[in-house]
Amino acid sequence: MSVDARPSWLAFRLGPERFAVSLERVDEIHAFGDIEPEPGAPSPVCGVLRGTGGRVPVLDLRRRLELADLPVSSRRQRVVAVRAGGRRFGLLVDRVERPIELPPTVVRPLPTIARGERSEEVAGLVALRQGWLILLDVDRLVNAPGLAAEVSGDPRGPVARGADNRVE
Repeated sequence: MSVDARPSWLAFRLGPERFAVSLERVDEIHAFGDIEPEPGAPSPVCGVLRGTGGRVPVLDLRRRLELADLPVSSRRQRVVAVRAGGRRFGLLVDRVERPIELPPTVVRPLPTIARGERSEEVAGLVALRQGWLILLDVDRLVNAPGLAAEVSGDPRGPVARGADNRVE
């Protein structure tokens, strides 16, 4: 993922941790109540967005990133609709914060010692006064082995059955 002159990122929380995705990839933000359950979907998929003109799979980022389950008020949870790989996906987050502009000079790579199986989704780290901001690569989030075919519009996958979530 390349970092432009002053790209904007949408910050959000998963528990106490702060994350962000590129604002260029964000289409809209939905309330938690806009999710319909999707029986038979793979573990990180918690449902599909209602009223979006197609079946948009929603990934529970807490599950996708293998973070601890914490009690969260569904009143604060949001679904951030993003574009990746020519398709739309929803990312379930605990709380949306605000867009933030980050000069490329403040973005640090993930330290070698922290790199591992769960680090491929991290595009970089930013040290802020309030702690670390973890920048996520949307393409890598939705293209994990075993997950990609299930949510990519593959007619064999349960989320894709009879649906098209492609971006024109």
